Amino acid sequence: MAAQPINDESDSDDYPDVPAVPAGLRIPPPHRRAPVHQNPVAASGRAPAVWLLGAHGRSGAGTLAHIWAPAADSGGGWPAADRYPGVVVVARTDFDGLSAAQDLVLQAAAGLIGEAILLGTALVPYAPGRLPKSLRRKAEIVAAASPALWQIPWVEDLPLHPRGEL
Repeated sequence: MAAQPINDESDSDDYPDVPAVPAGLRIPPPHRRAPVHQNPVAASGRAPAVWLLGAHGRSGAGTLAHIWAPAADSGGGWPAADRYPGVVVVARTDFDGLSAAQDLVLQAAAGLIGEAILLGTALVPYAPGRLPKSLRRKAEIVAAASPALWQIPWVEDLPLHPRGEL
């Protein structure tokens, strides 16, 4: 007997909370996904027009949120309950950063981000200069899976200033 597809309409009624996942899509395991915020992240004041989701610690999301207006750090999760749910994933261009960004982009492609909307990925250089070939290839994989890609340039003086001065 041949295997039957599980994503037909009759099966989706049996499991209403499980989104249909495109065939062949590698879904990252739960421990490598960002949580989906069920409550608004924006506590008070004007809600940001775009959220920055750091793919990993020291991704640069906090610094970019401080510099870019009207952006804000999403607190490590998908802002699914906020008025403006657009998200840019932020990652360093080292191996771990690109791997973490790939996981989040695949999480979004699988529909596991609630009402949040992935706008694209911003890559922050881990060092000045051109990326090694293996990292360029990994960045290309992330770019292919992301709706848009922004490469942030290396800013020589940025590490020399406290965040409050930026």
